[in-house]
Amino acid sequence: SFIEDSQAGIKISSQDNNFAGTSDRLVTVTGSVEEKLQALYLIVNELVEDPHYLQYVNSPLSYT
Repeated sequence: SFIEDSQAGIKISSQDNNFAGTSDRLVTVTGSVEEKLQALYLIVNELVEDPHYLQYVNSPLSYT
């Protein structure tokens, strides 16, 4: 629905390509500036509503 709502192209990397020891995934957003900003707004709002997100925001991670 984020793609429909923002009209942006949104691609999420495969879980097979995660950084070692993390569940982080790369999100690629394409489109006009307005479309990308709308997509970013939708994605960030979804993350903020996730109760587990805040515990990961302040966790130190090492990408060695």
